Amino acid sequence: MPAGYYGITAVATDTNGVSTTSASVSVVASTASPVVDIVSPSNLITIPTSTFNIVAQAAESYNGTISKVAFYNGTTLLGTVISTSNPYTYTWTNVAAGPII
Repeated sequence: MPAGYYGITAVATDTNGVSTTSASVSVVASTASPVVDIVSPSNLITIPTSTFNIVAQAAESYNGTISKVAFYNGTTLLGTVISTSNPYTYTWTNVAAGPII
C-alpha cells in the first residue's frame, strides 16, 4: 500500500441484503523506518582493548515502539539489547586491538 492518509470503514450485510456502514477511522500508512543513532563512542576515537559501552538512541515515529537494538562490528552481531526505552547500552568485552571496520 502506498504511504498516505486513509479513511477506513467496514460494511456489514445481513442475509436479507440490508447493510450498514461503520464510522470512518483515519489511519496513516508510512514507509518510514525507525531511526537509531550511536551517541557514544563518538566517531573516530580510540577505544580501550578491553571493555567499553556503546550507547544508542532509537525512535519510532509512527504508532510503533522500539523493542530492541542490535549492535554490530561490520556484519558481525555483537549483541542485542531488548528494551522499550532509551538509551540502549551494549557493553562490548574483549575488544581486539587493530582496525575494526
